[in-house]
Amino acid sequence: MSDPAPIHADAPYPVPANECARGHVIAELDLPRRADDPFFAHVVELARRIFDAPVAFISLISGEEQRFLRIDGMDLEGTPRTHSMCAYTVAARRTIVSGDTHDDPRFRDHPVVAGPPHVRFSASAPVILSSGFCLGTVCAVDLVPHDPPTPSQIAQLDALAGMVARFYEVPLEPDPAHAHRLRAIASEAQDAFLDLIGHELRTPLNGIMGLAECLAPADPGEAEVVAALKGSTEHLGAIVESILSFTELRSGDVALNEAPARIDMLVTRAVDRMRRLAAARGTSVALHLPDSEARPLIDAAKLELAITCLLDNVLAHGGGQAVVTVTTDRSAGIQITVQDDGAGIPDAQQARIWSAFAVGADLHTRATDGLGLGLPLAHRIAELHGGTLTLQPATTGISVVMTLPGWRMAA
Repeated sequence: MSDPAPIHADAPYPVPANECARGHVIAELDLPRRADDPFFAHVVELARRIFDAPVAFISLISGEEQRFLRIDGMDLEGTPRTHSMCAYTVAARRTIVSGDTHDDPRFRDHPVVAGPPHVRFSASAPVILSSGFCLGTVCAVDLVPHDPPTPSQIAQLDALAGMVARFYEVPLEPDPAHAHRLRAIASEAQDAFLDLIGHELRTPLNGIMGLAECLAPADPGEAEVVAALKGSTEHLGAIVESILSFTELRSGDVALNEAPARIDMLVTRAVDRMRRLAAARGTSVALHLPDSEARPLIDAAKLELAITCLLDNVLAHGGGQAVVTVTTDRSAGIQITVQDDGAGIPDAQQARIWSAFAVGADLHTRATDGLGLGLPLAHRIAELHGGTLTLQPATTGISVVMTLPGWRMAA
């Protein structure tokens, strides 16, 4: 099975963790051939009436494209994904309503808000299959703001999205082979994610084992080593709890639990947890924080996990020194930089280091190329937040920069 078109590395929208598997499901269902079914027209008409909106549509979102199975009120077949406000709904897997997009930090600078057609109201509900895959949305939009919708209106939109999902799952003709292929896609997505978890557990487990070997009754630093051992054990527990708590194992997807959180405290916790283990391995970690006590809208647990993964990468492949720098700006957003003085990453490998979630790569093979899987996991968490994780030129070692969008600073 060939992979769907990949997401651009600098995608300016949040990307679901199971993006590759979602693309396979959409391709397998071949829904565009059913676009003329009257069912879709009825759903779109109901969505328009619920919100008294001039435009409504049913979307499929995959690769760099948003395709409309049915749209009323505009003459479009689709848009680039960069112009899809519904991309946020698919990533969040929950209904998103923006009564006035000019007051919504996620959307006020969005291409279809700041430019034509100048959308001012949007209500979109995710279309989620029983297997857990979110394929697109049912959405109503307007070019003028709306009052906040009632709970009844939102419930009706959610019901329409549920009806569309069930319709997708009923084939035009019974086809056991088709159903088997869909099950196989879901199974492969789950296996890939579970394989990733298993690999990520190796680093702290190896840390525990290594530190245990350091223990000796005559060692004057025994107390510190024991403390480091405990810290590594806590780290392992935190990874297990974080991953299992936010993972939809049926589809390999991940959802954000967003709330305002102190970014300086979050990074400090991650660095402090790793410092004892770093010291035992002969690596020093410096931390530079902003003066402000910014509380951006983030998933603190997942972001802390991402930073921990970056520090894990430093301990596994960096040199003797690492520097973590955090900057915050209400327009430029949040930037977290982890710089080490190790051997760096060969140019030939740099194109592959982000793709553990997105392509069906052999994770065991990837683990032997010296990069591990911390960077791909951190990259996916950054994408879920609508941000990026990039490599920046450095005199020695590597400089990994996580950037989160400025609208998250408006929390």
